[in-house]
Amino acid sequence: MLGLAWSFIKLIITNWLIGKIYMRYSRHALGYWLGYLALLPLFPLIVWQGKQVKRNTVRLPEAGGERRLGKPGGIELLHLGESTVAGVGVPQIAQGLTGQLIHNLNKGEADYIARVVGKNGATITELNDWAGAFPEPDILLITMGVNDTTAFTPLKIWQSQLKTSIDKFSGENTEVLFTSVPAMHQFPALPKPLSWLLGLRASQLNLSLMRLCEQNGWQLIEADLPINPEWMAVDGYHPNEQGYAQWAGLIAEKISARFF
Repeated sequence: MLGLAWSFIKLIITNWLIGKIYMRYSRHALGYWLGYLALLPLFPLIVWQGKQVKRNTVRLPEAGGERRLGKPGGIELLHLGESTVAGVGVPQIAQGLTGQLIHNLNKGEADYIARVVGKNGATITELNDWAGAFPEPDILLITMGVNDTTAFTPLKIWQSQLKTSIDKFSGENTEVLFTSVPAMHQFPALPKPLSWLLGLRASQLNLSLMRLCEQNGWQLIEADLPINPEWMAVDGYHPNEQGYAQWAGLIAEKISARFF
């Protein structure tokens, strides 16, 4: 009983510490290392939780359907990414992130056509190695970060592989956009303190991405949305059709505001 009580107290203290550290140092490397240090006493529990999540989480397939969506002759958008681009969480690509994004964009003044290039479970390095060559798009939209968070991809590799993606998939006149790395501490499938660790790492990757965009004139589209459990698929890890609709609507607004 005393052991359980002490574990509960450590959880409360760690949650408070991480909150304080993040509020004060969220844009500095020091804050992340202080956060990891605060989580160190809970490392055995985090490892156990990671194994349980991996064992028990429902495995959903990629969405079916055509991966070329929109109006022929329209503005060419290449959407590159991981499982959310591959439509995991919905039956058909048209119900997923890119499909609903194109549906929203085509309500506006211009016509758009998209090519969906997504792979479930891929890190940015794996995606670059897997994806073939495509015609130069007008817009390159990259949605990555969850698998690089769970794989703890080193920051130097994360940044260098993002640059590789730009070199490989964009041209001289391509507008480059990224979606922000999801806030993994909000994922329903992840228990605390595992969610705290992955949320901390996701935030660190997102800060690295933000700085890369600032240095190169690329646009980072921040997902200013809470992760509502009602917007999540049965695995608690991917959006459902409603969740993709919310996310796609936000991205469509940012793209429309940038280009028109």
